[in-house]
Amino acid sequence: MEEILLAHQKRYAEMEAIDYYKLIYQQTFGSYDDQINEKDSLEKLTEEYKGIDKTKTRVFHEPIGNGYVRVHLGAEKISETTLSLLNKFFIRSTNRRSGTIEQLEERLERAVELAEEEKLTVDAQDLAGVFQFYKERCYPPVSHSKVYHEQYDPHYRVLAASYLEYLPVLEYLVELAKGDTPKLIAIDGRCGSGKTTFAQVVKEVLDCNVFHMDDFFLPIEMKTEERLGEPGGNVHYERVLEEVIQPLMKRREVKLVPFDCSINDLDKLTVIPYKKFNVIEGVYSFHPALEEYYDVKIFVTTDPGTQIQRIKERGHEAKLHRFINEWIPLEEKYIENLRVNELADFVIHTGDKRMRAEK
Repeated sequence: MEEILLAHQKRYAEMEAIDYYKLIYQQTFGSYDDQINEKDSLEKLTEEYKGIDKTKTRVFHEPIGNGYVRVHLGAEKISETTLSLLNKFFIRSTNRRSGTIEQLEERLERAVELAEEEKLTVDAQDLAGVFQFYKERCYPPVSHSKVYHEQYDPHYRVLAASYLEYLPVLEYLVELAKGDTPKLIAIDGRCGSGKTTFAQVVKEVLDCNVFHMDDFFLPIEMKTEERLGEPGGNVHYERVLEEVIQPLMKRREVKLVPFDCSINDLDKLTVIPYKKFNVIEGVYSFHPALEEYYDVKIFVTTDPGTQIQRIKERGHEAKLHRFINEWIPLEEKYIENLRVNELADFVIHTGDKRMRAEK
């Protein structure tokens, strides 16, 4: 937190006590608007964008801590396509309320300490007084100070930083979807890397179907030594081709019958109406039997520490030994032997290092 406050103080030297409060509030809670809806939000965003003085140099985004960033609408990178995507990310980020009052108060107290230590240039008593004023009013969201508005003309939205890292890929997909030609997208990658999360974001941005490789587990009777010795053999890729890809190529509905691992048998039939834009998500989706059918291939990866932590967070700790000793080694064999990441048009990195997307 100290690093964030000092960075903002350096960039915005005229910050007043209320601006520190706003920064710490946003760092803790993100954005909040219990009446928000996508259409009205986009109209407001577009109107605000049109009125911005774009001759001023502005950074595209800056971190505010706790996984949030401020995205500046007047930045050179902003376009009409970007505005629409940013609005969707803003909607998803708003009202997450992941922080707590206790965390807010701890951060406010630390800010006062930094002011007392003269690491912050704002007067410590002024800062404490403003914080107490808003505490008595149950910590409401506030606007920037008049001085901040006059000096820096702020026009930004607070987003979860993770969404922002998807932006280059999503901009490409949005443009791709504007054509009349059907498109099939694959999202492959390591377990726990964020493939399903990214696929869900794509679904919210575009009118598309998302099919999951997890619905095509290999039945026990097919798990022979020979089959599992085949890179990518730990999935029923034949069914993916016959029941999903081939119908899509013919512009037909998909009759999806997921495999239920708990009973080692097929589940109920679900009919998925045909759509022009379709996504197949999951490890092994780049399998050689399937790879040639895709228009865009996206590989999502992460570091081993983040991978294990996410597996635990998803409630799979009881099966952790199987992930470590069985499923992850099979995935790594597939990725290494078939050089899967090199097949990708885009690679999205997540984890303990800064998320990034590469083309």
